[in-house]
Amino acid sequence: MTADKTTHWLCPIFGKDIAEGKCLDINYERLGLLQDGCLDEIRKVTGMKEDEVNRTCEACPNLPVTNADIAAALKQGPAG
Repeated sequence: MTADKTTHWLCPIFGKDIAEGKCLDINYERLGLLQDGCLDEIRKVTGMKEDEVNRTCEACPNLPVTNADIAAALKQGPAG
């Protein structure tokens, strides 16, 4: 059995720690680079609208990606 080495971040949307991959999925989906149902889940669980999610993520002090990372992903475009 191996130890869980998943990095977790405090998410202001959910008010609890979430896996780094979940955070990245949320951010890539809100930027239109992924379709994974994360935004639908957020709407169901929190009632937040997309603009609220965007503002919250953009202001998050725990965001595991930099603006340069996001810009590079946007330049690359959606995965084919």
